[in-house]
Amino acid sequence: MVDDHERFLGSGRFSTDLVLRGTWESPVLNGHAELIGAGANLQSLRVRYEDINGKFTFAGDTILVDSLRLRSGEGRLSVGGFVRLDRLSHPI
Repeated sequence: MVDDHERFLGSGRFSTDLVLRGTWESPVLNGHAELIGAGANLQSLRVRYEDINGKFTFAGDTILVDSLRLRSGEGRLSVGGFVRLDRLSHPI
């Protein structure tokens, strides 16, 4: 959550083909999303994230992080995994 004093500036392209069904208590997701060439400034931390690229698959109650890569300064991060949603308002 971004507090009242945080400033977030972003750029890039986001595309998705997503179907949401079910209830808040029992979500059913189907589709995919892609983040391409994104960047973000978190001014209160004085940090910039660049070259953010990610591919995500939505399947049932799970968001699969097929790939997520970014750069900040000389550092690089590459992530994969999943987030299972017990309820849409309660990621675990």
